[in-house]
Amino acid sequence: DRMKKAGNKASRVAGLPGGPRRRQRFLAPTAGAIARWTGFARLPTKRELTGTQKAFDAAVFGRLHRATALGLRQLFRGHQAQLDFIVGMTEVVQVLRGAAADPYTKGLWQARRRWASPASLARAYMARIGFQEFDGLSWAWRGTGGRHVCVSDVQSLPEEERGRALCVETSEVGELKHVLREQWRSLQWTKFCQGGTRLAAGLEEMAWHDVEKEFKRTRALLASFGPVEACHAFAVVTGGYISHARALRVVSGPRDCEIPPCHRCGRGPEGADREHEWWHCDAMPGRTGVPERPGSVLQRRLGWVTAAPGRKAVDARILQGLAELRREVLTERYGTREAEGEPAPPPGGAAEEEEERREGREGSGGEG
Repeated sequence: DRMKKAGNKASRVAGLPGGPRRRQRFLAPTAGAIARWTGFARLPTKRELTGTQKAFDAAVFGRLHRATALGLRQLFRGHQAQLDFIVGMTEVVQVLRGAAADPYTKGLWQARRRWASPASLARAYMARIGFQEFDGLSWAWRGTGGRHVCVSDVQSLPEEERGRALCVETSEVGELKHVLREQWRSLQWTKFCQGGTRLAAGLEEMAWHDVEKEFKRTRALLASFGPVEACHAFAVVTGGYISHARALRVVSGPRDCEIPPCHRCGRGPEGADREHEWWHCDAMPGRTGVPERPGSVLQRRLGWVTAAPGRKAVDARILQGLAELRREVLTERYGTREAEGEPAPPPGGAAEEEEERREGREGSGGEG
């Protein structure tokens, strides 16, 4: 079984010395290459990918991914490490490009055949990353602010949607890959916002295009951190920071646990929750002076870099401070060994940024 072989390869990569960047470089041409190829007959189900995805996560990211929020961890791991995106993507691009010029491939769509075929694989993949087929060879993004993909006939779209449509027949491969990648990222953000967590409360109205710039700036900043600092910063921006109040709720249960005021400063109406520890408590371990003020709701909730001009240095100090704060809190709670944790992946990473730049040169999709 191909996925089992990919999982075994990933397990071997996990034993390599060095940090996650080195293991990720070994993972892509070995286990990633085995898992990526599907053929043109059938797309593996998410259940079939689960075991191999766990092996990929363990090989590069260690235990860190278990404490982070669904959707955010996929975003910051990067699309190259996610099987639900890379498995089938190459074939689908070829099928969509071929359907624009090959009458036989286009006929498979028009016949709407249910058995295994390149058309059925493409339909399944487009649905998996968040598109909805509505007119034979056209797909619409189900969220807000997304792009439409048409194989050949843009005129089949509603008139108000044609400006956001990508015509495969007249577009470059790089632009098509860019659109698929951005829609996959949009799907991950939607999963987080609709997860029903306290962390996502109040962010449901923010679409991907509202936060895309902040995400890419945060990813670029994380890539400049050292291994241990990146570990804690990655946990911060993906919802993996466990406050004292949350730790008490985990141990005692949300119904039976009465959260006392902050045990460090004696203040805080909600106890030592995330917001109090990050932005109000001046008695946190390792902190000297008054905490910096957040510049946006995403920075206050997740520590993300803001899009405001002139805040680059401030945003860097804030995220570095939150990463160091998490390290000090874990040292206080569990001891030094647990605080060192597992190094985080290079978020987005130089390899992904280079891929996006290359695709931008191939097509007119711009920076990924």
